[in-house]
Amino acid sequence: MKPPRVTPEEMIRLYQSGMEMEDIRDQYGYKNINFIRSVLRDAGVLEKTTIDVGKINALHKAGWSLKKIAMEECLSVETVQEVLDKRKARKPE
Repeated sequence: MKPPRVTPEEMIRLYQSGMEMEDIRDQYGYKNINFIRSVLRDAGVLEKTTIDVGKINALHKAGWSLKKIAMEECLSVETVQEVLDKRKARKPE
């Protein structure tokens, strides 16, 4: 039986009450802490990190998947996709 997932609000409450991200991951069945980290960042609980757009673009050009790039950069897949979408929007046809 899979462990229950928690809402972002519950995840924030657990973290603020002293639970480590790794413990949230293990107890609630997440595969890695990147999703948890992105939820906490989006809520302003963790400091936002600088996004290395050049590295994301290079990894994507080298054939890396969005998921693999996200794990490497400790970002959500959605954030990586946004970075790549912005690059496409700026690139002249």
